[in-house]
Formats: sequence, structure tokens, C-alpha cells
Amino acid sequence: MANRPRRSQNWSWGPNKRRAATHFPSLWHDQGPESSMFIQDVSSSVVPLWARRGRDERFKANISGTDVDRDRAIALLWSSGRDNRHDLEEFVAGAIREIARHLSWYGRALYEVGRANEDQSVYLLSSFTSERSFNLRWCWLQVVPTQDRELWERSITILPSRDVWVVRVPKLLGGYRGYRSILRKLDRFGNSGPNFWRDDLGHGRPLPTYFNFMEYRREVEIFTTRITRKWGWNRRDFGDRNWTEFMQFFRTLTFHWAQALLREHIVSEFNFLLVRLGINAELSVSGLLSPGEILRIRDEMMEGKISFGKAFEAISASA
Repeated sequence: MANRPRRSQNWSWGPNKRRAATHFPSLWHDQGPESSMFIQDVSSSVVPLWARRGRDERFKANISGTDVDRDRAIALLWSSGRDNRHDLEEFVAGAIREIARHLSWYGRALYEVGRANEDQSVYLLSSFTSERSFNLRWCWLQVVPTQDRELWERSITILPSRDVWVVRVPKLLGGYRGYRSILRKLDRFGNSGPNFWRDDLGHGRPLPTYFNFMEYRREVEIFTTRITRKWGWNRRDFGDRNWTEFMQFFRTLTFHWAQALLREHIVSEFNFLLVRLGINAELSVSGLLSPGEILRIRDEMMEGKISFGKAFEAISASA
């Protein structure tokens, strides 16, 4: 049997329609430049863009199980993505990227679990905003901001815990709270200087002579590097002003490790969800370097067994 989703599947939600709010317009705000770059980079290559039909044969996806359970798993995974595609590798890659995108914004991805209108044995997922959503152990409480209550026609939403699937940033990368702390700290500083300096600049006042903008930027860069060290984020800085060549490659490999860890974590969490819902199927992906393989390459580079260039080539083939 070809490992493809059936083209006839076009599930829609059944009687228990989506209850949680997907977004709150009143809470929208511009991300700072540092946190915005970090968010984009975290999710950008969890599954590389070349992992698409007809582009490369290395990336493989498989969902094992009986025909019935496999179709239920496919419907569940398909509903978590953005596009309706008929190639398994393509829509699995898209679903993982979409879950990673939610994780990168909030440190966790929240999904409401519902049943399909066409077949009540089929489960579907619908993402909802992590903002104003609270885990009360037996249920999830979502408090709608006053300005958005007319839009959603409610002030609160209560979801039983059995109807919610949560994927959090792995503990090795700081977990949900650690990730939220990184985003808050990144938003403290901007590329254009502190508030008093921007205010003087905007009003045409003489800039204070005691303030050294270049020194300020250097301190911000050091601070950013320190708080994102678990991820190995390089701030898109590939110059040699702030980094030795060794440190550039070390951080690059560390960031690829973090993205691979995130990818494996998402697949693992999806498989736990299948077990929880009584779906006897399992998702697996192959063709990409595992976190362990990337760490091995990094260790060999640190020990001088392979050059910086060879280490970078080894991970670039899967990134």
C-alpha cells in the first residue's frame, strides 16, 4: 500500500465545534527586533524547506498502523497544519513546521481536540491562542479580554483537559517558562538604543555625550548571547567582530541541534497524543540528522578530529 493520505479526506468539525478563541486582537503588539528574529529563526528549519515533494528524496515520513488507524492519524495530523496537501512527506513537514511556529511564538502550542462531522471516530485539532489561557489541572480556562468579548461573544471559555493537546518547549531547551523568560529579556532592548536616547534623537535634542551607542550595542549583543546560549543562536551575525571562527561554528551546530531536538520532540508528542486517543498508529520521520548525530559532529570538531568546514558540511546536508 502506498504511504499516502487518501485524497477523499476533507474533514470538518462536528457538533462540538471550536470553543476556544484563536487570537485576541487587543493584545497584539509589535515584537522587538531581537525577539522577532529569534522567533523566526527557531522555527525556520525545524523541517528544512527542501523537505518537499519533488525537491529531495532524503526526507521520509511514515505513519504505521492498520488502514483505519492510519487514516485517523493522518486526519489528526493534517488538521494541525495550514495546507491541504496530498503528499505525505509534504504535509507532515508542513504540520511539524506549523506546530514549531506556535511554539516559537509562545513557548507552547495549544490545540483543541474535536471530532469530525463526517465520522465521529475521527479526531481533529484546532489551535488556539496561548495568551490568557491557564491550566487549572482538570480543565483549561481562557479569559477573553474585555475589548475582544464582542468578537468572540463570551468572556471565558472552559475546556476539559481531555479536549486539549499541549506541546511545550523541551526541558533541555529551558522548557515553557525558560523560553518565555528569553522572549521577555530579548524585548528589553532594541537595536535603536535606550528610550531616553531615542527620545532625544526624535525631538532633535543634543545627544548625551556620556552615552556610547556602540558600547551599548556591544553590551546588548553579549546579553543576548548569554540568555540564548542553550539554543546557540547567533543573532544572524556571521562576522568576525564578536566571534572567533571556532565559536561561530560551535553556535551554528548548537542551533541545528536545538532545532533537531524540537523536531523530534514534536513527533514524540504527536505519538503520545495518538496513544491517548486510542489510535493504534505511529508517526516517524527519517532523512534528517538526529540531535545525537549533530552533537557527535560538534564533539568531533571540538576534539580536532574534523575541521570546522567538514563539520558545517556534515550538518548542512540535512539543514
